[in-house]
Amino acid sequence: MSSPSAPTRVPIWAKKNWLVPLDNLGADYDVGDLLPKIRDAVSVSGKLYAAPFYGESSMVMYRTDLFQKAGLKMPESPTWDFVIDAAKKLTDKSAGVYGICLRGKAGWARTWRF
Repeated sequence: MSSPSAPTRVPIWAKKNWLVPLDNLGADYDVGDLLPKIRDAVSVSGKLYAAPFYGESSMVMYRTDLFQKAGLKMPESPTWDFVIDAAKKLTDKSAGVYGICLRGKAGWARTWRF
């Protein structure tokens, strides 16, 4: 069993008063620049208890011609279940077409394909 990541511990520790809020970060530190989900992960009751130094998000790029050919329409906010299903429908190994390409390990050109 793995331990929770540091951001998930911040609210626990803050509620135990093991951390103090970061109230005086200076005028040039704009908490509003933080992505809301990242800011919320290190905040309790609207107060920041850790300064995130790393954040990550995901995006999906897709070929509209392949989607059209498969009769698929990309939703405004696709779920990962939709992406997996679409990838399977788009895959045609005999034509050398794979429905998805993901970086699965650290390093360039290490990918997963369906």
